[in-house]
Amino acid sequence: MLKKLTPFYFGALLLFTLPACTIQDAALSAGAQTGLHYADDRSFGDATKDASIGFKIHDDLFQHHVDLYRFVDVSVFEGRVLLYGNVPQAHMRNDAVRIAWQTKDVKEVINELQVKDASTLTAAAQDKILKTSLRTDITLDEDISSLNYKISVSDGIVYVQGIATSQAEKDKVFSYARNQPYVKKIVDYTRMMPAKSG
Repeated sequence: MLKKLTPFYFGALLLFTLPACTIQDAALSAGAQTGLHYADDRSFGDATKDASIGFKIHDDLFQHHVDLYRFVDVSVFEGRVLLYGNVPQAHMRNDAVRIAWQTKDVKEVINELQVKDASTLTAAAQDKILKTSLRTDITLDEDISSLNYKISVSDGIVYVQGIATSQAEKDKVFSYARNQPYVKKIVDYTRMMPAKSG
């Protein structure tokens, strides 16, 4: 029985037991976030599907090899999977990409995995500070639909996924990112929301 309690199942349980503020990135509590909203074409169903894809990939990484689960970070937005972080061996990059592509409903796999030693504790702490600070900035800005963006950070590299409702909004998000502590580089995986007809 214990063998079956892999990260996928633990994650699913956590989503329904943890306070909403601790699972914002999974977006399952988005409807309860006061003052926050999705863009018109980013539905609650899209968010839950992304969360399900992410948990399944994590579970499959764990089943393949515990080191893949340890070293590979996963972020999913609109079925587009971002793999990032540092892996010690080149074949692990290929294994992670293959596993991600085998997951149902995946539309694209973006491979940002670097073959290098794992981040130091100091670097990991700096990444957490950077991500938390940026997420706070865009959440508190009333001109930004913050739940339309996913922020991932590894070794000072900021990966931004999401839907920009306007160029002005996107510029604001990236301005906040540039002004964060420890940031080395910003990688843009956002798209613009289609203009409304009529």
